[in-house]
Amino acid sequence: MTADNDLTLKKAQRLIASHVKGGKKEVVSLLDGLDRCAFADIRSPLPVPHFRQATMDGFAVKASVLKGAGPWQLPIAGEIAAGRIDIPNQRKNEAYRIMTGGTVPDRVDQVIPQEWCKTDNGTDNLLKKPTQTWLK
Repeated sequence: MTADNDLTLKKAQRLIASHVKGGKKEVVSLLDGLDRCAFADIRSPLPVPHFRQATMDGFAVKASVLKGAGPWQLPIAGEIAAGRIDIPNQRKNEAYRIMTGGTVPDRVDQVIPQEWCKTDNGTDNLLKKPTQTWLK
């Protein structure tokens, strides 16, 4: 229980709202908008970004090559850093090192977190089958 004079979250929100004055809608140029707040939500008409991204550092693979109980060995064909735009055409039985935010190649449907892998001489040893895709 709280005493009548205790400040709860709801009381604090009402107190703040009672001291904030609403402004009028004003249209300004983008340059004049610096240090201002948007009057309404600004929504993109397109998904941003417009490509699939890795949500973990790891290895981009085609999940269908991960048959059986593992571990699996795949050659590492290259690296995809975040921001890279020249995305390679990945072959079925190879892995690409991919960073968080990296663009996922079309043929890839799985990112294996790097913590679940061991790399030896250009080969990715996938030690554990993931339970989710790690794609956005």
